[in-house]
Amino acid sequence: MSEILTQVKLTQSVTTDIKYLTEGRYKARKTGQKGAIEERLASIRSSLDAVNMSYALKAAIYYSDGETDAMLKCLEQYADFIGKSIASKSRKLAELDSTDKLPKGGFWEEKALALEAVGNIRGLLCEPDEAIEVLALESPKESENVEG
Repeated sequence: MSEILTQVKLTQSVTTDIKYLTEGRYKARKTGQKGAIEERLASIRSSLDAVNMSYALKAAIYYSDGETDAMLKCLEQYADFIGKSIASKSRKLAELDSTDKLPKGGFWEEKALALEAVGNIRGLLCEPDEAIEVLALESPKESENVEG
């Protein structure tokens, strides 16, 4: 139960910090706007790492226990969180983040792409078991050849 409360607090913290930044609430400060932005971004990154690990661990436990439906539900909850809090605001977060200077493939874009990864997992689970085993054994170059 405490794990659930911790996850809820972390997701709420991320959501609150993102809202603070994307709504421009930092502009109400007379001084220290840059510091306020950096502080919130650091908080988001830290909390987001914990949230990612929490969802991944829960999904892995469900999977190892053979509870595929529960694992998929967990991944859908994660995708919903990422979609609502990160993906839709990733461009604005990247603009505010002085450490994210990449036009493509920056931190916030990568986090937004987590939605695609969840979709890929769902797709793999709908394929026959042999296909999953083959994909797991392939190197990245081999899988590029299969896709291309």
